[in-house]
Amino acid sequence: MPSPSSVTAVSRAALSYGAALGLRDASVLTKRLYDYGRCPVSPRLRRAFPTPEAVRDHLLQGHEPVRRLMASEWRRRALSGEDPGWALWTRPREDPRSGAASHKLYVSPGFEAIQPVFHTVIETITDSDAVAFKVGAELAYLARPDKLVIYFSGREETLRVGRLLAPALAGFPAHGVPFTGPVDEGGLLSWGMDPPHTSGSQRSWRVWLAERMAHAMAEAPPGEQLGAALSCVESLGVDAVTFEPRNVVWAGDGSD
Repeated sequence: MPSPSSVTAVSRAALSYGAALGLRDASVLTKRLYDYGRCPVSPRLRRAFPTPEAVRDHLLQGHEPVRRLMASEWRRRALSGEDPGWALWTRPREDPRSGAASHKLYVSPGFEAIQPVFHTVIETITDSDAVAFKVGAELAYLARPDKLVIYFSGREETLRVGRLLAPALAGFPAHGVPFTGPVDEGGLLSWGMDPPHTSGSQRSWRVWLAERMAHAMAEAPPGEQLGAALSCVESLGVDAVTFEPRNVVWAGDGSD
């Protein structure tokens, strides 16, 4: 059973916060649920990380082996429509691991630990079947809970790498990503799976789930929002305690 400080507790706190807002506009509530847990960016941090280049230098500072891995085993991608707040890295096209991504591993350290955690993660995932990863390229994105995301083509490898990273990252402070399934007890590592492409669009796991829960909460009678959200989660084939994907029902959920 996950500990009280785990990502499971963060998810429940996010839902309690959403229910307390009493919002009837599902689109506004979706954003509030999705954004839950983001840290404020202080003037001191803005001075320390004024540009994407400053963020990049901080992540790579003091670790030449990681620089070499990034240069030799990964490729920075600037895709059409890409959110500029993220730096997305994929395998070289000739690499057999450069396939489609369906599952994701969230790595969510406290801001002060992002540099050493990033170094450990890159060294580990380079020797795995990870398809890609993205990391915050701007200060505001490093203040998100989901500041570092690793992509995989299946659940088994996602969880294997997560469990491999857990002891290596033990002791680092966790931020915790709401509405994701726990991998470790502290909330530093968690996972999810993105909905399939429909109608030429792509939603992330957390956006998809937040939208569904927000609609259920907005339509629920006063005092019943939390129960409505959890019932919605169960109906989608997601564990309402751990928020792990089980037998997910994508079709007919209103997301098309």
